Amino acid sequence: MSLSYWTLKVWVVDHRGPFTVAAFLLHGLEEQIASVFFPTPGPAKIQARMREETQRQLLAEHGVQIDVEDFIAGNPILLRDRKAASSGCAASVVLLVTIAAVALLGIV
Repeated sequence: MSLSYWTLKVWVVDHRGPFTVAAFLLHGLEEQIASVFFPTPGPAKIQARMREETQRQLLAEHGVQIDVEDFIAGNPILLRDRKAASSGCAASVVLLVTIAAVALLGIV
């Protein structure tokens, strides 16, 4: 049987009724996976480097039979967040300069 993250997510949502040990354990597993592999918007952010390290650790602990290096290298979420982190300072400077220019020129 092949179990993907989204299968697990649907199962957890469908079994939010009475408390069972299985539901409790699977809900905890789903939260652990979601926070590392599928970051959600909001103030609590895990840096891409830390998420990558945690992903490597989780995949190794659970003996996942994939090429971890290939997975990390092609992970679109990590790629996006690394790019944002490296260009974050430049983007912030451009935004501040634009705001200052607008304020000085009185363009509103």
